[in-house]
Amino acid sequence: MKNRNNRPRRVLEDSYIDSNRNKRYRDEDSYDYDEYGDYEDANYSDDYDYSYEPYPRRTKKNKIFSLNLIVSFVFLAFIWILGLFYSPTRLIITIIYLSLLLISVFIRLSKKAVFAKIISCILMLVNIAFVISFISIYLYADASIKSTNIDNVAPNPNVYNDHSYNLFISGFDTEGSINTVSRSDVNILTTVNMKEKKALLTTIPRDTYLPIALGGKDQYDKLTHAGIYGVASSMKTIENALKTPVEYYFKINFTSFIDIVDVVGGIEIDNDYEFTAWNGVHFPKGKLHLDGDQALSYVRERKSLAEGDIGRGKHQQQVMMAIADEIASPKNFFRYPKIIKMLKKSIATNAPTRVLFNTAFEYGKSSKFEIEREYVQGYGQKGLPSYAMPGYSLYMYVPYKESLEKISNNIGNLINN
Repeated sequence: MKNRNNRPRRVLEDSYIDSNRNKRYRDEDSYDYDEYGDYEDANYSDDYDYSYEPYPRRTKKNKIFSLNLIVSFVFLAFIWILGLFYSPTRLIITIIYLSLLLISVFIRLSKKAVFAKIISCILMLVNIAFVISFISIYLYADASIKSTNIDNVAPNPNVYNDHSYNLFISGFDTEGSINTVSRSDVNILTTVNMKEKKALLTTIPRDTYLPIALGGKDQYDKLTHAGIYGVASSMKTIENALKTPVEYYFKINFTSFIDIVDVVGGIEIDNDYEFTAWNGVHFPKGKLHLDGDQALSYVRERKSLAEGDIGRGKHQQQVMMAIADEIASPKNFFRYPKIIKMLKKSIATNAPTRVLFNTAFEYGKSSKFEIEREYVQGYGQKGLPSYAMPGYSLYMYVPYKESLEKISNNIGNLINN
């Protein structure tokens, strides 16, 4: 037999094959097979006793514990990046959170204390639910509030610091949509210092005779007419009169005022004296609970008050503080989505969500938040010309220069502390 190279193929004899097969069998007899089918050399000895080798245990990952850690660090990163809570409060919250996380780690690693582990698991679930709810509500509020800056007024760049600011509250004498252009009948400059836990409410009467900025071309007129040219005109007019930058505005009208009071469940006030409003609503002396319509009658009345327009301004400040108390109250926490939804359609503001949130939180948690009230003093004068109404001579409220200077100094002292 030849191969393809024409060389004779070697044929192995049967005796050679049998001898090699027998040799292989003899070699295999020198090995001992174990229970798993493996074999080892019979002459090899190992003194290690494998009978006591523990079976490796596979630990299951605690998904709740891992999720709690992730959610907690996301929450801390969220409040620090966005600057939520005033800095001392934010630091305290961070320390408390990290301490609780450390405790949860120790409980998780403990081999005993089953009851403690159950409690820890419940607390972790509560924390996860809280963080997810908090972030969701805040992001929803942020998107809603940003959409209300219909006047496209950018915040004043002359910001003092991270805890003090001026916010102008403008109340329009209209009903329905907040987009309606009209006069600004309520003009309150709110100065806030969260570090000092103080606020100053300064009411400028609607008829105050001032140079109207921007659209008013710095011509003298009633302050209420500045609203016709837009909220930026009112802000700049007050800024020039009180010599203080006005960073933010908050604009409402009759309809939105009623909605705000109703959505927080009404307000509590302490009425100093009995009177009847222009629409026949009677207000006895003492503590009163007012709904939206009653509160509007309360803040609009002027003629039956002993102090006239000054008394009306005081009532407006009183009701504004009562609304702030209700919004900052923990009992309204679950109403926040409804409150935010109402604000989205009923108010206009350029104030960042962070500023509104921090102020409401600090005001709500502090029992020592001091609120002072100022009112621009002046005298009434008839027959003064109006830029918005050419050819008419109107009644105006001429402010005392000393009153404007005093209020300006008070605002500066509060903000710069």
